[in-house]
Amino acid sequence: MVQLKENIGQLRKLVEENRVGEALQKLSRWGKYSEYQVTISLLLSDYNDLKQDAMVRVITQEEERVRLIQIKKSILQLLAHIRDTAQGALSDEQEGQLVQITLAKNEAEFKRLLEHKLALRYTNLEHLSSGDNAIIYRADQVDPVTGVGRKVAIKVIKPLSVIDDENLEHIRADLAKAKQLSGLDGIISVLDEGLDAPPRYIVTEYVDGMRLSDRLKEGWPYQVGEVRDMLYTMARALAQGHASGLVHNNLWPSNVLVDRQRGPRLSPFQVVRASYVKRTFERLRLFAMYWSPEQINRDEATEQSDQYAFGLLAFELFAGRPFFRGETVLDILRKRLAFDENPGLLLEELKTTQCPPHFAQAIARMLRPVPADRHWDMEEVLRAIEGIAPLGELTPQHPDYELIRKLRASYNRCRRAPGFYEDFYRRFLDAAPHAREVFNRAWERRMDKHGYTEERIWKYQHRMLDLAVERMLRFPSVSTAMNQRLQQLWEQHQRAGVQAADYAIFLGQLKEAMWACDQGSWQSIEELSRAWDVVLKETLPILSGA
Repeated sequence: MVQLKENIGQLRKLVEENRVGEALQKLSRWGKYSEYQVTISLLLSDYNDLKQDAMVRVITQEEERVRLIQIKKSILQLLAHIRDTAQGALSDEQEGQLVQITLAKNEAEFKRLLEHKLALRYTNLEHLSSGDNAIIYRADQVDPVTGVGRKVAIKVIKPLSVIDDENLEHIRADLAKAKQLSGLDGIISVLDEGLDAPPRYIVTEYVDGMRLSDRLKEGWPYQVGEVRDMLYTMARALAQGHASGLVHNNLWPSNVLVDRQRGPRLSPFQVVRASYVKRTFERLRLFAMYWSPEQINRDEATEQSDQYAFGLLAFELFAGRPFFRGETVLDILRKRLAFDENPGLLLEELKTTQCPPHFAQAIARMLRPVPADRHWDMEEVLRAIEGIAPLGELTPQHPDYELIRKLRASYNRCRRAPGFYEDFYRRFLDAAPHAREVFNRAWERRMDKHGYTEERIWKYQHRMLDLAVERMLRFPSVSTAMNQRLQQLWEQHQRAGVQAADYAIFLGQLKEAMWACDQGSWQSIEELSRAWDVVLKETLPILSGA
């Protein structure tokens, strides 16, 4: 640390001479084990991403120049802070910069300062996720008059994701429009914001569910009626936004949250406009997969480009995979070129899905390269969705309709009950001790690969349990797609060391845990067992490898 402070002048000179890589290497070496280590690592990562993007030509020379200027600016700001801290004298302006730099040291410090800023309005902050530009927290908001609390989500913009001051008024104007849509079906409501000074944040309602991307990644199929309902809700949300002059601009599965009770909810419309200062490979991959030709070629986002992305979402819900897919950005771009040359590829792939022919044609029109050739607006798309028959749903005509509905409601009550997951997994691991070894191996791999905490892995496990139970309870009989998914699950578990008998133990302990949690809803444990037997009569043999 002493060496770092003594060589600030040398480091500034390297940056000013555009020897940024050399400056960052020295910073990394001299700042190791200091309080600035995380900030330096972030800057070095940004610089390496930039050089890689430039090398494979996924950015223009102008974009490279702008991003390099931003990195240089951040390094010089950090060096000025280190120098002024050592001298013990900070002006009011420097104090403001200090807050922004301090926030970048680590997420624990980030959270502490945020809690201090929000102490009078929001409590019990819990980290949910981190992205390129923001950290998401869940928190409690208590009404000072009624004393009634509710869960909210707080999106805090990372300090290295700079918002130009001159754009703040535009952001506030768009945010005001987004607030007008609060409470409308299918759109996550914006409740509050703090954009004047770091840490800048936007508060929205909390959605009790999973991202659509996470659900699709797991490979569980959907009934045609479910897809119809999800598409209708999302299309209606887009139509409402477009009518208010808003364009979503980032419509892809990770920006759709599926509420367990209310279905899909679109993330707030693009109130903070897309910044190209920092583009990671994953973000570029999303652009290549879901952006329209006019967005990619001209950076032009309109209602028609939202429609293009919606068409790709619709394909993915029916097919269970993205249309523009590939391991690398170049693979995805090759797929796009192949589609440009042969538009019939889309209809060929949809033939093997449950997508009705008339709606396959509607998707094809949404994906036309020229915006004027697409549907006139989302109202026209809504009419096409209305023509999809709600097939596959559980109906009152099913002989066990009431029993399956009762089981769904009971599980929903259980999963919301404090301690339910812990009680269930304790029962299961006690009944199948060898399964603990399987869990431990999986835990260790995730910890080593991603650095996840045990608490975070357990939360993931709980979400996967909820998703699997939800899917099985949505299928009164096993379809071809569900059969394939169950076979994949069996093969995956078999490779991990799960034994065929474990499924019966697992489901038996799940019934016991539900009975302990919600027995007041059932006449007897035999009735609960009969409900599960109805649901699993076709599922369990497949899971057991029969």
